[in-house]
Amino acid sequence: DYYGLVFSQQLRTDGRGYFSCQIPAFAGSKDFFRLTLTCAGSRLQIDNICFGEVWLAIGESNMAMPACYTDVKNQLMNYQKQSYLRVFKFTGADFGPDCLPQGSTNQGLWLRADQDDLSRISGIALAFAANLQAKLELPVAIYDLAEPDSLIQSWLSPKAIRSDKIIEKHVEGQGFSVGQPVFSNWHFSLGEKGKPGPEIRQIALPNQG
Repeated sequence: DYYGLVFSQQLRTDGRGYFSCQIPAFAGSKDFFRLTLTCAGSRLQIDNICFGEVWLAIGESNMAMPACYTDVKNQLMNYQKQSYLRVFKFTGADFGPDCLPQGSTNQGLWLRADQDDLSRISGIALAFAANLQAKLELPVAIYDLAEPDSLIQSWLSPKAIRSDKIIEKHVEGQGFSVGQPVFSNWHFSLGEKGKPGPEIRQIALPNQG
């Protein structure tokens, strides 16, 4: 209310009711904003929106280790004082057999450090975000997207893999062809070399540079 209306836009949905909106890049601050969506008389209001730093924490077992199993657990009470620290927790692997990286998900939750239990969040991600937020004194959000036992090529584009000969050799040593729309195990379970084991979830190796 202090700033009044800072941005407004009218949009048309597609045939399925979906739409996208690009909000201008506002300067990071400790002010809270409100997002209001209206459609055919219906109204949705989302409060306590912040503008600041946004980071991704991706990887496998080391990155996914929950804070409660690391020495980060000793700092959880201190992190609860950081009202400008937000964490997005991915709650399910809804990846399908698609050769493109996933652009969105409806299986996740936004958590606030001062309101929610963060003990199951990645210890590395949480410690990094909390320390950065304290240093910058600005809102910091981090996406906790790590998945135990996932393959490195699930997280990197073919271009990134080819740029590092050690990683490229590692991927090819598992029987995968870099840049081809092959499927890797989301939960690592290889049978014969390069062939997925039975009953596994799959994520496509991104087929773009």
